[in-house]
Amino acid sequence: MRSSIARHTVVGVLGGILWMSAAQATVIAQGQADITAFSVIPANGSLSIEFFPPDAFSGAFDSASFPTADMDLDGDLDGEVSTAASTTHVSASSSASSTNRTVSAQAGTNLPSTEGFAESDAIANLYGRLMISDTSGAGGSVQVSIAMDYLLQLSVVSDALGIYDSTVFVGLYMTDGVNDFFLSGLENFSGAGPANPGVALAGTLADSWLLDYDVFYDFVLTADVEHTSTTDIVPEPASGTLLLVGVGLVWMRRFKPGKGG
Repeated sequence: MRSSIARHTVVGVLGGILWMSAAQATVIAQGQADITAFSVIPANGSLSIEFFPPDAFSGAFDSASFPTADMDLDGDLDGEVSTAASTTHVSASSSASSTNRTVSAQAGTNLPSTEGFAESDAIANLYGRLMISDTSGAGGSVQVSIAMDYLLQLSVVSDALGIYDSTVFVGLYMTDGVNDFFLSGLENFSGAGPANPGVALAGTLADSWLLDYDVFYDFVLTADVEHTSTTDIVPEPASGTLLLVGVGLVWMRRFKPGKGG
C-alpha cells in the first residue's frame, strides 16, 4: 500500500515539474507615443497655419478571440478624436486634437498562455496646411524652424517561449507636392526568448527647413504604436527534467511490490 502511494506521489511530482516547465510562456508589451506640442517659426514673413479634422485607429486581435477582432476608427469634424479597442489579451487606444496640436497612441499585449498570439495597433494622425507669406517683397525662400515635443515609452517582458516585435513612433511629414520633409523618432524591440528591454524618452525633435514663400505645404503629425506577440509551442522537456524522470522511474522499479505484496 505504501509503495503504491509513493509511486503515485512521484508520478504527481514529476508530472507537475513537466507541466511547470511547459506552461511558463509569457509576452507582455506596453507602448506609448505622444506628440505634445508642435511649432513653426519662420525667420521672416508671415505664417498662416490651419488644422484639418484628425483621425485615429485602434485595433486588437488575439488567439483567444480568434477569428474576431475589435477595431475602432474615428474621424470627427470638431477636431477631437478618440478610439479604444480591446480583446482578452490586447488593448489599444489613440487620440488627436487639432486645438491642442497633440496626438497620442497607446497599445499593449498581455499574453500569459502556453501557446497563442496577440496583436495591437494604435495610430493617430493630425493633418494641417501652412504657408509663409512674403511681407518684404523679396521673394524666394525663407528658413523655417520646425519643432515637436515628444514622448516615447516601450517595454517588453518575455520568457524563453516568447516572440515579440514592438514599435513606437512619432513623426512629421510635410510636402508641397514636389519637395518632401521628414522629422521622426522611433524605438523598436524585436526578438525571441527571455528579455526585458525598455525605454522612456522625452524631448524635442527639431530641424530648420528652407521653404518657399507663398506656397502651401501640407503636413501630417503621426503617433503610432504596434505590437505583435507570440508564445511558441510547448518545447520538449529540458535535460534536467528528463534526468529527474529517469531517477523517478528507477526509484519506482526498486520499490515495485512482489507478487505477494
